[in-house]
Amino acid sequence: MDSRGRDRREYLKEWRRLNKNKIQKYEEGRQINYANYSATYRKNHPEKVLWSMAKRRSKSKNIEFNLRVESIEIPIICPILGIPVVKTYTKGERRGPTPNSPSLDRIDNTKGYIDGNVQVISHKANTMKHTATPKELIRFAKWIFYNYKEEANE
Repeated sequence: MDSRGRDRREYLKEWRRLNKNKIQKYEEGRQINYANYSATYRKNHPEKVLWSMAKRRSKSKNIEFNLRVESIEIPIICPILGIPVVKTYTKGERRGPTPNSPSLDRIDNTKGYIDGNVQVISHKANTMKHTATPKELIRFAKWIFYNYKEEANE
């Protein structure tokens, strides 16, 4: 009970009812602060972010994980597409990685996130090879080459 003789729960319930705008403004400020902190952290520690996300995926998929943050090296240029790899993420309405964001790729998808089986490529390249088998990717590449010979020779 508080000093007025009311149960503390009832007092807080009443206070929340009377201060809805104050609570909403406080929560909005917290969300903005967290979004800014998160964006800054991702920008300053992209290797740790890739490592942490891979660890989470390996745990949920029950696959092997033995990577060290130090073993993750983000290239300047995507080795697959030849586009720049930019260590930034968007925030606001369209949150998350951009096509040029770094993405941790398992070279052999039958193995886990282990040393020697991962490479950092652009998010766009990783999305392109995400669900396709090597056989499907080769078939797709042959189709592209056959149908776009002129552009391929440039």
